[in-house]
Amino acid sequence: MKLSRQFTVFGSAIFCVVIFSLYLMLDRGHFDHPKSPRREGTFPKGQLSILQEKIDHLERLLAENNEIISNIRDSVINLSESVKDGQRNPEAINFSQGSFSELLPSALVSLTIDPEDCSFASKSGSQDSNVQMLDVYDILPFDNPDGGVWKQGFDITYNENEWDDEPLQVFVVPHSHNDPGWLKTFDDYFRDQTQHILNNMVVKLQEDNKRKFMWSEISYFSKWWDGIDSQKKDAVKRFEHLYYLLIYTIFGQAAIVTEDAGGYGERRSSQFRMEEEESLLQCHTGTHQPYYNHLTPMLIALPPSKINRGTVWVSSFYIHFFSLIFSRAAEILYSLALVESKKSDKMNAFPSVDHYKLLTEARRNLGLFQHHDAITGTSKDWVVVDYGTRLFHSLMNLKRVIIDSAHILILKDKDTYSYNPSAPFLKMVKKNIFVKIIWQKYFCRYLLVYNPTEQERFSVVSIYVNSPKVKVLSPSGKPVMVQISGVWDGTTTVSHEAYQISFMVHLPPLGLGVYQLLEVLSSEMILADYNIYTSGGNNVQVNPDKVFKIKEMQNSADDITLENSYMKLWFSGISGLLKKINTKEDGKNHQIKVEFAWYGTTSNRDKSGAYLFLPDGEAKPYVFTDPPTIRVTHGRIFSEVTCFFHHLTHTVRLYKVQGLEGESLELSNIVDIRGEYNREIAMRISSDVNSQNRFYTDLNGYQIQPRVAMNKLPLQANIYPMTTMAYIQDDGIRLTLHSAQSLGVTSLKSGQLEVIMDRRLMQDDNRGLGQGLQDNKITANLFRLLLERRNEVDEKEEKSSVSFPSLLSHITSSFINHPVIPMTTYAESGVPQILNAFSPLTSSMPCDMHVVNLRTIQSKVYSGPSDEAALILHRKGFDCKFSNKDTGLLCSTTQGKIKVHKLFNKLIIESLIPTSLSLMHSPPDARNISEINMSSMEINTFRIRLR
Repeated sequence: MKLSRQFTVFGSAIFCVVIFSLYLMLDRGHFDHPKSPRREGTFPKGQLSILQEKIDHLERLLAENNEIISNIRDSVINLSESVKDGQRNPEAINFSQGSFSELLPSALVSLTIDPEDCSFASKSGSQDSNVQMLDVYDILPFDNPDGGVWKQGFDITYNENEWDDEPLQVFVVPHSHNDPGWLKTFDDYFRDQTQHILNNMVVKLQEDNKRKFMWSEISYFSKWWDGIDSQKKDAVKRFEHLYYLLIYTIFGQAAIVTEDAGGYGERRSSQFRMEEEESLLQCHTGTHQPYYNHLTPMLIALPPSKINRGTVWVSSFYIHFFSLIFSRAAEILYSLALVESKKSDKMNAFPSVDHYKLLTEARRNLGLFQHHDAITGTSKDWVVVDYGTRLFHSLMNLKRVIIDSAHILILKDKDTYSYNPSAPFLKMVKKNIFVKIIWQKYFCRYLLVYNPTEQERFSVVSIYVNSPKVKVLSPSGKPVMVQISGVWDGTTTVSHEAYQISFMVHLPPLGLGVYQLLEVLSSEMILADYNIYTSGGNNVQVNPDKVFKIKEMQNSADDITLENSYMKLWFSGISGLLKKINTKEDGKNHQIKVEFAWYGTTSNRDKSGAYLFLPDGEAKPYVFTDPPTIRVTHGRIFSEVTCFFHHLTHTVRLYKVQGLEGESLELSNIVDIRGEYNREIAMRISSDVNSQNRFYTDLNGYQIQPRVAMNKLPLQANIYPMTTMAYIQDDGIRLTLHSAQSLGVTSLKSGQLEVIMDRRLMQDDNRGLGQGLQDNKITANLFRLLLERRNEVDEKEEKSSVSFPSLLSHITSSFINHPVIPMTTYAESGVPQILNAFSPLTSSMPCDMHVVNLRTIQSKVYSGPSDEAALILHRKGFDCKFSNKDTGLLCSTTQGKIKVHKLFNKLIIESLIPTSLSLMHSPPDARNISEINMSSMEINTFRIRLR
């Protein structure tokens, strides 16, 4: 009671200070006017404008202070409730102490946003610029006149006698274009052609010191460098200009400096997709992509996003999870484990050098896949297989690095550490591999869950187990709610070899939480219930089950509904597809429909292929003769609707939890068009959002750019890459589609978003590949659909050349692109004592700050790790004009400032020195800093030394 009164007094005091500050500002505004005399009732024109500005300023201050007061009130209430809970439950709730609060955020309050952090989005794009490309598009007719010789929109004419008096000067800028894989694999090209070019370079440059040589593909140069003798290396080092050019490689990878061009990026950064994928065309043509797209009808095609090839999804799946999950997670965990391993001689067994070599190889394979003919799938079938094989091998190696690093970090007594590669302490949990629960006295199965994001996190984890009689204990030893769901053999039959358990985990930022799986009595199980809708024409039989309650129903005109505390959903009882969403915050209904559609290809001589998208008009609706089988799951953790069509299985999942997971819909598709002929399948979301012809797509997850669908352009010219998200909006609503994979997106009608998911094309499109796209695989796609209410609209921002997601949208994107990684103890007997949690950070990073990577730097002495790492941070720009209450975000913003000594928990930062993004250069005044200070939309790299 005493503490509660103290909090009340504290809150009241802050309220009084705020009111007094407002009074002083009003008082200052009252007296701050020119002292020249004036007649009563009249104002000079200049003073009127000054007075109006001050009134506007005060109104803004009042609005900001009202928000601050509201936040203080909510925070005081929340703190007092937390104190009461703490008095009832004395167990500390502190990640740094290794214990947890319970698994549902019980008292969500307004997100604390510094007002200064909101100014960036409102000012962006307001600077005067000479050219706005959307304005240029309005002016250009895109009429594609016959340009004569080049067919490029302009004729080429010249006077034959023009150079009789003076010679024609021809400027030649030579550069390499050695594809690291296209018609041949990377190794085949190197063996047959590339190594001979580089060997000849050494000879020819020594013959004449005026000769110059420019080389782009570091991947080839690295392979060549590793294979040549010391005499040839010395000769290359004497070519000063070439030497210094080659030192610079993507993201600070050591090149010739350490006689290793390791971790090459093949011209592009592999870590956070900075370049716009459209620029891949620019590399070939030297022209702006939309101009290039629309001048030549046969080359308009899609910008080379990852929808170009059916099979490339297999590679895209790997690169996505490989680069954004396992590569980054392995780099961060390894860097932390390396610091830990140096604290005791007992931990010398940690294979730091061997694992660093695995990381370097993974960086190289990932960098290789950034090549434009790899990431787009515009390569021969066997070359695509070669890329996939390289990524798969590195994926397996990265899993080894992750589990071995987690092993050393989670041990309570580090002296008990031992390394046994044949019997690892942990193993990765795959979704389709179930965890065996071993029922023995005094023994349980531990489940470690890694959070690769820099935010404290509540997330739902689903794993397979071999028994439904499971109890899960949190890191603090308390039981958590578990939903037991069926694992299905086909559409309507439940398997009893495995069961899916789903529960909420609470994880520290960049840390590990440890959960226990135990046996439970059958009466304690919380089982999901099922309704299966069938029609008489599809010959589907629903069998009763001994564990789960399954009810068979007939497809009907009655809607199917799902509901959580944030929204209610309506689905068609015939198709099982989403029809409508009611948002409970404002009680409004939103017509949002999910549909599917087919694109064919033109009947002209030139047809769609690996490079070209030449449709035969607008997409045709996906038509089904018999209603699909619909399986509806009702559970305590999540409910979902799954509909089974001939070419795809579509699922909408609604999480019934508080916080970020429950505020958006999870959409997933499993697509199989292997039996189709010249068809491409798309998912279309139609809504009542009055977006006109305007939509927004991200540029490689870095910033958002507005797009305009134009009727004067061919349909295919209105499709753009969507790397992580796309949205449409009007004055009241923003509808965002978050994607876990890169696809092509467009909005051809107001209120629509359309995503192309797979392509199957039978012919070559005469662009050099020499084959069609016929090696399709079953393709999975994962999305989140987020509906947000806009609090206000700024007309200037609406016309800006850039746009920004909300903080909720940013974190939603981060969670779908960085899912948690579950691991389980491998030993079938007792395990050494482990921590409840591993928490490397003292608290969540600011909401707008993203840890791009914490990556160990290579030693200059040998090929292993140094004692330094690269800490790469990205501060995101965000839009404040959205509701910030009950977002479930457990962070705040700090104007881009972070106190260095408060960054890590139980780790001492010996030095933190700013450097260039590539790590190759440091500012002249570079020194050890005590505070990180970043502006919005900046990416900074620091050399960090931890102990």
